[in-house]
Amino acid sequence: MPGSSTRKGELRSLREEISILEQEKETELKDIEQELQMAQDEIHTLRQAAEDAAVEHEGDIASLQEDLCRMRSQLSGMERMQEEYEMEINSLRSEIQLKDSDNSESMVLSDVSLLQEELQQLRDRCNLLTEEYNALQMSNSSLCEQLEEMESQRYCSEDPLEKCREMRMAERWSKKMMSTAACQTSGMDMFVDILYPCEEEEEEEEEESENLRQQLHGAEGHVQEMQKKCKDLHIELQELQKVHRASEEEQRRLQKELINCKDDIYRLKSSQDALIKSQTDELMKKLAEVQKKYQESQSEQASLIKARNQLQGELLASKEEQRKLMVKRGSLAESNKNEKELKAKLEDLQNRYSKSQEENSRLLHAQEKLQEDLEFYGLEVERLKSVDAANQEAFKKELKCKAEEFQNRYCKSQEENCRLLDAQEKLQEDLEFCGMEVERLKAAEAANQEAFKKELKCKVDELQNRYCKSQEENCRLLDTQEKLQEDLEFCGMEVERLKAAEAANREVLKKNKDLEARIQDLEVLYQDSKEKQARHLQVQQELQEALDFCHQDLEMLRKAQNQVKPNKCEDLVSKLKDLQELYNVSQKELAQLQFEQAELLENQRRLQEEQGQLQEELHRLSFPVPKPNLLQKSQELLDKLGELEELQTSYQTRQEEQKKLVESQEQLLKEQVEVQEELRHLRESQTGFPIQEKSSSGDKSSKPSELSIKIQELHVLYQTSNVEQEQLQQEQGRLLEERKRLQHDLQLCQEEMQLLQSLTPRLSFDNRTCFGRSYVSSSSSSYSSEDYCNESEDSEVQEVVACVMNRLQAVKAMYLISQGEHNQLQLDMMQLLRRLSCLQEELELCQEELRECEESKKMEEPPPVVLPQNSPESHRSQSGQAPTRQGECRLIDMSPCKRREESWGRQSRG
Repeated sequence: MPGSSTRKGELRSLREEISILEQEKETELKDIEQELQMAQDEIHTLRQAAEDAAVEHEGDIASLQEDLCRMRSQLSGMERMQEEYEMEINSLRSEIQLKDSDNSESMVLSDVSLLQEELQQLRDRCNLLTEEYNALQMSNSSLCEQLEEMESQRYCSEDPLEKCREMRMAERWSKKMMSTAACQTSGMDMFVDILYPCEEEEEEEEEESENLRQQLHGAEGHVQEMQKKCKDLHIELQELQKVHRASEEEQRRLQKELINCKDDIYRLKSSQDALIKSQTDELMKKLAEVQKKYQESQSEQASLIKARNQLQGELLASKEEQRKLMVKRGSLAESNKNEKELKAKLEDLQNRYSKSQEENSRLLHAQEKLQEDLEFYGLEVERLKSVDAANQEAFKKELKCKAEEFQNRYCKSQEENCRLLDAQEKLQEDLEFCGMEVERLKAAEAANQEAFKKELKCKVDELQNRYCKSQEENCRLLDTQEKLQEDLEFCGMEVERLKAAEAANREVLKKNKDLEARIQDLEVLYQDSKEKQARHLQVQQELQEALDFCHQDLEMLRKAQNQVKPNKCEDLVSKLKDLQELYNVSQKELAQLQFEQAELLENQRRLQEEQGQLQEELHRLSFPVPKPNLLQKSQELLDKLGELEELQTSYQTRQEEQKKLVESQEQLLKEQVEVQEELRHLRESQTGFPIQEKSSSGDKSSKPSELSIKIQELHVLYQTSNVEQEQLQQEQGRLLEERKRLQHDLQLCQEEMQLLQSLTPRLSFDNRTCFGRSYVSSSSSSYSSEDYCNESEDSEVQEVVACVMNRLQAVKAMYLISQGEHNQLQLDMMQLLRRLSCLQEELELCQEELRECEESKKMEEPPPVVLPQNSPESHRSQSGQAPTRQGECRLIDMSPCKRREESWGRQSRG
């Protein structure tokens, strides 16, 4: 009883905590929704304000443009007026000069009439200008008001200092406009006042002309001021346009932010829908299991109801027998028989009651199992609370529907329980009635039956006690059923979250399988590379044997140099051929090595891709969800990382072997240089006594031609080697591009690693706090071994993450080392190319020397012996002459190859 009470208290506290957490989540969700609505409303208002401001800006710009057009038209009119005034002044000057020369009164009168007409015209123009000035003042006042309104609307949120400055600028501008207009009117009035006395005084025309000039200068100054004001207006227009552009940019930025917010909301909705689907599927499975259990419990209740109905039938039969006994009280013998039958029936009832108790005990065991399952689910739910943060409104609706179905079924089961209780009450009444009848029988029976009655009383008391116990147990069963129903509803809402974790585990398993397949492929590639390496080692051994053989031949040649000098040329040419063949073989091996290097780089890229996938899995593992299979998966990841490190070491060994091959090629080149030096020595020794060799035998004349043929063949081989080198250079450029791309990928991986390192401590702290919250309400006695296991799993997960991080750093260091080695190999290749260019120059020099020797021999040779046309010597001589020309052409064509090599070397240095 105390253990069940503590469990009930714990369950209630857990339910209260779960309800509180759900309420907090709902409140948080509501707050977030309200904030989203507020943000959307603000965005809407900002959009409307931006649109209104744009419309107002456009209207203001249009009005200002119209004002500018008007001002420009007015300026053009003023300029025309100025030109007309100047024309009139010139005409007046000419007329004054004529008047001075003629001094005739008739001309004066005509001039006065003309001046009066001009005065009237000028007055009319002054009136027109005053009207235009008034119109301009009105337009300026309206523009100032509009500008003030726009500035008040646009810069309502800015500081008051800026407003004061803008108001002052507007006032200054209006004052300037007023002053310019007043100056214009005063100038016109002065012009009229000066022209008016011309009717009376003709002698003061010179003074008037000077005044007119001054007025013209003043008018020109006013025109310049008007131009300056127009420029100021243009500057203000540009500033307004800049403000308008800034407002448009802000509007675009707000639109982009809105689009981003919508995208984020859509992503959240899609992720929530996926989670809800997975959770609903899991819930359906769990609900099917719960329904099966509920059906089993219903079948057991039906069996109990059948047993109780049988008991009721037997009680009715006993009542009928008691009534018969009441009728048959007359005879004691009959009463004894009836009492025996009653004893037998009581024994049957006891047996049936024992069976019902067994069934009740079985139900209690099932109930305890269900309670244990509920406790386990409660712990798992508490663990999953720290992980769940998504909205589950639609999910809750479906759960409510299913909960209502369970409630209906539960109500039906409660009704059946009520019926059972009614039946039990009836049975209790029947038992009481039987007790009353037994008392009556006791009063009626004789004294001999007192002992029998006592026994019956004891049995009836025992039956009553058992019945009370059964009622208490039934009450407890009902309470437990109610609690189980509530717990099942809660579990139906919470247990389905486990399916998401199972789905994640399945995805991780699939990825692990893919990684295993890739690692197997890499192992196959590694075995192939080992086989190729063995082949290269064999070729290298053959080359070394050939070099030893060449050394021996050289020693033999040095010993036999003093004995047979003419034959040395042929031997050296043959050795040069052999060396050229070895050089071609070495170049082919270099091409194969570069191809294998490309394959290794591709393998390295694959490794980096797998490293990125492992980092993604690390990022998933860094969220410490308490899963049972995490440790196994982390160990598998560590094993895979170890395999990757092994592949990296194999790559380094391959690079070292490649270095060795490059060194062997350098040795071959050195030996080739030595052989060429020996050739030069031999040629120098031949030049000392060429006449003796030529006169000794006529067959030796064909040797230079054969030498030229062989050298041309060497040129052909050299050209093919140059073509192969160009192809290798192209492949190396492609490899460099792939290397740059891999370096970029490695930088991205490093950034992700830094993010993971910054995230792991926070996540562990958050998960610890969540687990602490979920277990605060439980008492100290409820701290079970499962919690300790969870904490140990979290610590192990953190250790595994740290190990994986260390391994990844080690892989990174190995990759950097391989980069350095690759750069060194590139430098070695560049040095080899330089040496090849030097050898090419030396070969050209040797060809020139051979040509000179041939020419000298031809000059010193006796007349040729006539030979038949089909003789081999004639063919040889013809073939010797033709290849020399071909050799010259080829020597001319060798220069672009050098240029290509030099340009490629400069690019690689850069």
